[in-house]
Parts: sequence; C-alpha cells; structure tokens
Amino acid sequence: MRYWAYFAAKLVVAAVAVRGLLKLVVSAFPASKDPYAPLGQGLNFLLCDLALMVVFLIAAGALSGTGAAFLADKMPIIAIVLAIAAAIVFAVAARRKTRTSGCGDSRSTGSGGGCGCTPSHV
Repeated sequence: MRYWAYFAAKLVVAAVAVRGLLKLVVSAFPASKDPYAPLGQGLNFLLCDLALMVVFLIAAGALSGTGAAFLADKMPIIAIVLAIAAAIVFAVAARRKTRTSGCGDSRSTGSGGGCGCTPSHV
C-alpha cells in the first residue's frame, strides 16, 4: 500500500512541477495577434518552441519513470506481445507485396487475363 501512495505522490509532484513550468513558458512568450508575427519574430517563436519541447521532455521523463517503476515486472510479457504483433504486421505486409492484380491476372477481369493490354516480360 505504501508503494501506491509513493507512486501517486510522485505523479502529483510531477504534474504540479510540469504545470508550473508550462505557466512560466506561457508568461514568458505571450500570444501574438499579428498573423505575420512569425516572419518578424522568428527567433522568439523558435525559443518558445524550444522551451515547450523542454517542458514536454521533462513531463515525458517523469511519466515514463513512474510508468517504468509500475511496469518493471511486466516488461518481459510486454516485449513478447510486441514481438508477436510485429511478426504479424510483417507477415501481412509480405503477403500484400506478393499479391498482384493487374494485366494478365485472372482477378482483374475474371476470365483469365483478357484485359486488352500487352504484359512486358523483363
């Protein structure tokens, strides 16, 4: 029970810290009403994007750290499930590549390749 309390407290502290950082970034870079502002204030927009990226990375790190602590004993099962899903996706993709429907294919006209074009055999 103590572990879950620590987990919840860590999430709350991370959320409060990230919210404070986000408010700091919003106050440092106020919104502009001019539609041509990115042309004249490009460096300011770039700095705002950089600051928002740093806030996002901090939030993602805090959440993934708490998630990793929560899922640490389940990682082998998750890895196996993801490997099976990847194998299924690759099998479906390989099967799609081997299918052809076009000139000379009985599926294109239903009569054994009478589509009226000349297939080139290279």
